[in-house]
Amino acid sequence: MRREWGFGPEDVILGTASALRPAQAYRGFRRARVQLAREDPRVGGVLAGDAAPGDESYRDQILQRIAASGLGRRLRWLGNLEPVEPFYHAIDIFVSTSEYETFGNSVCEAMACRRPVAAYRGGSVHEVVGDAGAGRSDRRPLRP
Repeated sequence: MRREWGFGPEDVILGTASALRPAQAYRGFRRARVQLAREDPRVGGVLAGDAAPGDESYRDQILQRIAASGLGRRLRWLGNLEPVEPFYHAIDIFVSTSEYETFGNSVCEAMACRRPVAAYRGGSVHEVVGDAGAGRSDRRPLRP
């Protein structure tokens, strides 16, 4: 899967997977990915998921921002993936873009696939990650 995406074994892939909707903080994922790419060109980012009905214009905005980032294949939208488990095994770090989760299923899936998770503490994510995580009490993401 990594080869299909254009990444090699030496690359570090940040990945996120969820429905594309305004409640998600994709802007933060894209900004972090752009910042990391400036520091290390081996870092890549992949976004899996698609817009929920009625949020198609939001998806289009996200895709325009990805195209405008100038990162080319280093930041890619993959669309909806089924099954999603191979996605988790292909990435190196899962990034949860939701500032608040009622359960955090994607966080659980990533952890079940033995992937480290970077996430906001909002909602149940802190409970799901438990003592395995470190962070701040506010809702701002940790800076790399």
